[in-house]
Amino acid sequence: MRTSEERVNEMHRRMETLKRKNARRAELAREAGMGALCLGAAVGIALAAAAAPKFTAAAGEETLTGSIFASRPALGYIAVALAAFCLGGLFTMVCFRLRSRKEEKTDDRDR
Repeated sequence: MRTSEERVNEMHRRMETLKRKNARRAELAREAGMGALCLGAAVGIALAAAAAPKFTAAAGEETLTGSIFASRPALGYIAVALAAFCLGGLFTMVCFRLRSRKEEKTDDRDR
């Protein structure tokens, strides 16, 4: 038979295990959401870059704009830079997640 102290200790151990599992699940959900957002942004920017010449072709070269980036040739470069930034952020998140999982596995083996 277990003593009351052993039961309480076992209950605390189980609660800590459940808290860790819930924290991992919440972290995974956040990372999956951010990854999907970055990927969606990169795809959206790529599609917008493909459609950009269609919209800017109507405007003549003589059009005055308030920005140096509003000209037709610059739009492609801006879209590629934004897409690269989004994909870079996604890649960094995946690398950090893989590293943290590897560290968690080594920590679990050490226990």
